[in-house]
Amino acid sequence: MDPPAPVSPVLVRLVQIAAALMLFVVVSSAFLRLTAAGLGCEPWPDCYGAPPMPGSHPQDGVLQSLAFLARLGHRLAASAMLLIVFWILVTSLRRSRRRGDVVLAWAMAALTAFLALLGISSSTATGPAVALGNLLGGLALLACAWGLRARLVPPSQLEVTGPRPGPSLRFAAVGAVVLLAFQIGLGGLVSVKLAAAACPTLPGCEGGFSLGKGLTALNPFATSSVPLPRDQGAALHLVHRIGALLVLGWLGIVAFGARAHPGLRGLAAAAALLALLQAALGAAMVQRAFPLPLALAHNALAATLLLLAVELAVRVVRRRRAAPLA
Repeated sequence: MDPPAPVSPVLVRLVQIAAALMLFVVVSSAFLRLTAAGLGCEPWPDCYGAPPMPGSHPQDGVLQSLAFLARLGHRLAASAMLLIVFWILVTSLRRSRRRGDVVLAWAMAALTAFLALLGISSSTATGPAVALGNLLGGLALLACAWGLRARLVPPSQLEVTGPRPGPSLRFAAVGAVVLLAFQIGLGGLVSVKLAAAACPTLPGCEGGFSLGKGLTALNPFATSSVPLPRDQGAALHLVHRIGALLVLGWLGIVAFGARAHPGLRGLAAAAALLALLQAALGAAMVQRAFPLPLALAHNALAATLLLLAVELAVRVVRRRRAAPLA
């Protein structure tokens, strides 16, 4: 257990800035990735070899201008993150006596270095693995920044009244973060492997395909063609949809388990409702032929849901240590 220690106001402000910057980086990166994946090309989606679908999303001058601004803002924010994360690490080493804070600061520094190296190599190395590494690395850095921010909240603001959360709730809350990370990774594979058009129906995919053969699409280092063959893309879609149901059910269980804990039940309920909204948004994307605005909202909502899950997990762990027994 971390010993009680005063929280540095400078560290709190730095972590808040880092979380805000990283959220912008994640959303702008999603916009650039999705437009490059063909969701903004004309005519969609046969502009990258997929069968025609209703509707189109022209790559007009407005979209090109937005892409330029997003790329510029992304680079500026990413450069600022290098300085902010270094400052956070130095401040945590000098002023924080809590081991967990220092570990998260080191994790942020390692992830920032990884993303910087990946950004340099992406100019010469392309492929799904590089794009997926950028996506998951950025989300991991955002989660670490948000988790550190949650740890720096004074105990007096945590509403630690009520019964102490049991091990099952702690396992469920931490498991929700892990499950969401896998689910976001699956969604990232659908995007970076250009498989959006492989399954344009609900709840399943029309036509025959081999699920076992299609599961090779889960390997980001596979040398299969991009866009994926239809059987692999459809299998990837179905795995992602099954994962969405698992996330929805898991967060429902977490919300049910947190109902007796003030300060946790509202956050858990919000996460479950946001997961339901995310599932509805995913269904709308399929019905509307994957328009770019809905795809971007789907990515932003996934990042927000991950932050809620991280916040909930941190609070459950801290309450289990600090809350009095009922």
